[in-house]
Amino acid sequence: MLAKKLLLSNADFKKRFKRVVSSPHFVVRVTHNELGHNRFGVIISAKVNSKSTQRHRLKRFILAEVKSWPSWSRDLILVVLGQLVDLSGREIANELALLKDELIRLFSISSNDSNL
Repeated sequence: MLAKKLLLSNADFKKRFKRVVSSPHFVVRVTHNELGHNRFGVIISAKVNSKSTQRHRLKRFILAEVKSWPSWSRDLILVVLGQLVDLSGREIANELALLKDELIRLFSISSNDSNL
C-alpha cells in the first residue's frame, strides 16, 4: 500500500489534468504538482467489475506496481478501462510498464514545459 502522502485526495481529482496517455486498458491523466514527489489516484468503475472486493484488489495491485515509478513531481490518475479483471497480474504489470516508459519519454521530451 502506498503512503498517504502519495495518494490523491478527493478534491485533487477535480483538478484539470493537462496530459493524457492511454493504453488498451488504462488512461493516465497527468498534471504538475509542487510537492517534489508523485501522487497517484486510481479510478475503477463498477462497469469494470461489479464486485467491490475485486475492484479494491485490483486497485491495490495497480498502486503496488506504480509505487516504483520514478518521481516526476506529478499528480497521476489511472483510469481503468474495460475488462481488466480478465487479464493476469503479469499482463497488467506489463501494460503498466509500457505506460511508465511512455510517460518517461513524454517527460524527457517536454522537460522544459512547466504546464505539464
